[in-house]
Amino acid sequence: MSKEQAPFGFECKMYYLTTGTRAAWSDPMSNLGEIDEVRDAKLNCSHVEGDDTDRSTAYVLTDVGLVEASVDFQLRNDTSQTPYQTIRAAFTGRSTIAIAVLDGAYDEAASEGIWADWVVTKFERPEGLREKTHIDVTIKPARTSVAPEWVVVTT
Repeated sequence: MSKEQAPFGFECKMYYLTTGTRAAWSDPMSNLGEIDEVRDAKLNCSHVEGDDTDRSTAYVLTDVGLVEASVDFQLRNDTSQTPYQTIRAAFTGRSTIAIAVLDGAYDEAASEGIWADWVVTKFERPEGLREKTHIDVTIKPARTSVAPEWVVVTT
């Protein structure tokens, strides 16, 4: 399945696992809480490049290897919200947090993105004179018993 149109950024969704431990994606997930306090977000995916050059050509040849992934996002600085508390606890506790980063709702057919256990590598609070404060967050996949996966909702 595919979407007829690309979504606007505000239609994209981030969810965290509210109870239990992460397992392989199942449609639809019933224990996900939306992180709707997110402002701007950016899903970064790239391949690690490998040099495949030899003397048979005058060109540098490249092959692709492992996938590097991260998500950078701004979180509203509202310490009373559960998603804020959960992400902050993962950062301060150096623990993992299960998050799905999707281009639509978790129960919307053809929504897709990454479902993984993440570590919070950045939790910064810029304090601009003319802006409400927010938290700049970066998450990266962590080693757990379930590998990160690219998911497509089929429900």
